[in-house]
Amino acid sequence: MTSRQQHAVQTIVFVVAGILSAAFVVSLARGQAPPVPPPLGLKVTDASISLGRMLFFDGRLSVDGTVSCASCHEPAAGWADPRPVSLGVVNPRTGRPGIGTRNAPTILNAVYSPFMFWDGRAVGQAQQALLPLLNQDEMANRSERQVLDRLRGIPGYQAAFLRAYGPPTSGQGVIDALRLAHAIASFESTIVSFNAPIDDRLAGDLEALSPEAEAGFGLFNSTGCTACHKPPIYSDFLFHNNGAEFAARQPGERFDLGRWDVLPDGAKTAAMVRAFKTPTLREIARTAPYNHAGTWADLATAVHHYATGGARSDGKRDRFIDPRVGGIRLSPAQEDLLVRFLAEAFASPDYPTVPAPELPR
Repeated sequence: MTSRQQHAVQTIVFVVAGILSAAFVVSLARGQAPPVPPPLGLKVTDASISLGRMLFFDGRLSVDGTVSCASCHEPAAGWADPRPVSLGVVNPRTGRPGIGTRNAPTILNAVYSPFMFWDGRAVGQAQQALLPLLNQDEMANRSERQVLDRLRGIPGYQAAFLRAYGPPTSGQGVIDALRLAHAIASFESTIVSFNAPIDDRLAGDLEALSPEAEAGFGLFNSTGCTACHKPPIYSDFLFHNNGAEFAARQPGERFDLGRWDVLPDGAKTAAMVRAFKTPTLREIARTAPYNHAGTWADLATAVHHYATGGARSDGKRDRFIDPRVGGIRLSPAQEDLLVRFLAEAFASPDYPTVPAPELPR
């Protein structure tokens, strides 16, 4: 991508993020999901979605052809990674795969988030789509040009990009980085989940939840979960230190500082130390393991962490932890009810199952 294109992308994604943030606030007041913003401000079409679907499932985006977007965002696993951390391409020098440092978050409803990744270092899905291509622990390409040249050598992709975007406008041919990013984001913008029991319950159906889940719903509201997990997406898309990082590390082990690491010096605050983005609760039962490091194997472990304050094995708590974490004092039975609510209320019968398409040749 040229410097001029990079500037254009950055400008567009920040404008779109601002529009989305405003739309999100309005939607909360109305109890509705905001409209899907167009990636990079470009029109989403059936052709761009179809192209993005092929790219999403195509391992040829990686340097050795083995890792695709779907490798770490599995449709059957809540569009997340069922492993604690993701594995990338095999390093030919060591014979071992690249090992990520975080659990790959779900892309479900990610189109509504202004920021991508656990630390929010990317703005919008199109910008996010390009970063794994060059990450040496993920797809391990040397440059965007290496990826683009590989795709340009596949006649089926030449035709698919032409259908989606028409003749070239960038001087780089019909396949360029901007179109690649837009196509993947176009497809990912279709991966959404609504129409769950929680939506029926909020619409007034008092029988939408089982008695156990209804009791858990009461606990969800009374214990402050909604401070961060706000409807309709059940995330505030902000960054909080919930104690998970501190609790996961042994004394002396290096911490992942999360949001703090990506902020400019003037914006760093104590609240951003080891802070990570609030995940959506929609389809939460499908997306184990939980938290940025994948250290909570199930919902019961996650709920227990919040109920008991997130202490480390030696009893110490993170001095930067969000003060709202812990001290809820739930009984084991109440924890079970809250787990039942989370597993039942956010599971939609319209869960998006998308099979891998036939890939271009």
